[in-house]
Amino acid sequence: MPYPLLSKKKKGEGMYRLEKGNKEMILRFSRKAVCSEADCEEICRMLLESTVDIRKITGIGCGILFHERLGAVVIEAEPFPSLLLTVRSVIPKHAWFHD
Repeated sequence: MPYPLLSKKKKGEGMYRLEKGNKEMILRFSRKAVCSEADCEEICRMLLESTVDIRKITGIGCGILFHERLGAVVIEAEPFPSLLLTVRSVIPKHAWFHD
C-alpha cells in the first residue's frame, strides 16, 4: 500500500507537509528529538495510518505513539491556525521504566 508523498518543507529544517484524508498538517521535529531522516519518514507513515486518530491527539493537545523499533514517540499538537504537530521526543524501549 503506497503512502502519500512526504516532502520536506526546506532542506535541513526537519518539517514535513502531510495530508490525511482532506486534512493537511505540518509535522516538525524539535531539536531534542534526534532522528535520522528514515526515522522521520517512519513517524510520518505512522501518523498517516488509519489507526492513528489525529482528532484525538489534537483534542488533547498531545499524544504518544508506540513503534516496535523506535520506541515511544511523544507528539504535541497545535490546532490553530493550521494543524501543527511537533515531535518532542523519541524514547527508545531500553530507556522505559517498568513497574
